[in-house]
Amino acid sequence: MRSMNVSLVTRCHNAFELTNEFLLSWGNQLDDFFEVIVVDDGSTPDIHSRLVEKWGQSVTIIKTEKYFEYCRSLNIGIKTAKANGAEIVFCVNNDTKDFSINFVETIRSHFKSDEKLALLGPYVTDYDGTVLSDGSDKLKFGVVMNVPTEGYALCLASFEKIGFFDVSLVRYFEDIDVIIKLRAAGYSVYSSQKLKFSHLCNGSSSKQPWVPTYYRARNTQWFVDRYCLDRPFGWRLKKRANAMPFAFRRFKIFLSKKALLKAAIVPIAYVAGTAVGFIRKW
Repeated sequence: MRSMNVSLVTRCHNAFELTNEFLLSWGNQLDDFFEVIVVDDGSTPDIHSRLVEKWGQSVTIIKTEKYFEYCRSLNIGIKTAKANGAEIVFCVNNDTKDFSINFVETIRSHFKSDEKLALLGPYVTDYDGTVLSDGSDKLKFGVVMNVPTEGYALCLASFEKIGFFDVSLVRYFEDIDVIIKLRAAGYSVYSSQKLKFSHLCNGSSSKQPWVPTYYRARNTQWFVDRYCLDRPFGWRLKKRANAMPFAFRRFKIFLSKKALLKAAIVPIAYVAGTAVGFIRKW
């Protein structure tokens, strides 16, 4: 790499307050980025107008033609950043703040010192100080995960080689999928405690309680089918079963909103999908 242009990409769906607080939290550091891109993913016209009015002069705001969800929206922002001259993108949720000083320069220095580095994660805490990710190795479905899902810096040349985020996932498991592909291609993936920020857990998804439930259960099955067919049958069965709590976790919330039908759809769809998976695979 030459100039090491570092751009920032985040996504907003009907969350002006969160996005505004996120951008404000950077302070003068926002100017350190080569470009700042907010993908306005299908927000209502009033939310989009507020974003443009407040940030249109200093931030690139991309309005999607319809609601695209997480992976596809971020791919749009990342590809735009690359086309505009970025070599590294810091891709992060909009429900984050308290970014450490010299954030961009720290990212740049890590990528300069390691030519094989493709994905760099920060140290992340919840808003109350609870540590969410400290860079230590943790196993997820047998894969070593040492970067946070809430945000990380990507080398665009490496990311492009593996095909960006898999849009079929929609949301969740996109990070583990990318990490597996990058490591298989010979790249390095790790975190730095010199980079820090805070994340409001479920800040962006709290208004869509059934959406996270569905995609966590769905993508658990996707991952087992994609990467774990060499594992013992019992291991695969256990992982599929472990997704069931996601299907029922929101049940009480649905009932409180008098949406019994919606509550029933998730576990029923999950059980049906699991049955189909057994028939197809076993």
